[in-house]
Amino acid sequence: MTIVNRTQPLALETLDYEGHQIAQIEAHVNEQGTIVGAPGLKDEHLPVFDVAVGSGRSRTWAISG
Repeated sequence: MTIVNRTQPLALETLDYEGHQIAQIEAHVNEQGTIVGAPGLKDEHLPVFDVAVGSGRSRTWAISG
């Protein structure tokens, strides 16, 4: 199952990405199923898009660095 996060464009805009950059990042996410490796995405912004998977003590991060 894939859960589409429709808040990504707003988050990218808030982080001062321009329209064409947001479009490229969204295209990467749609094609690759991950924001990791998206063109133009700054490494320091990657944690903003991380999500916790699981619950309680078994919780892990979907993106690890």
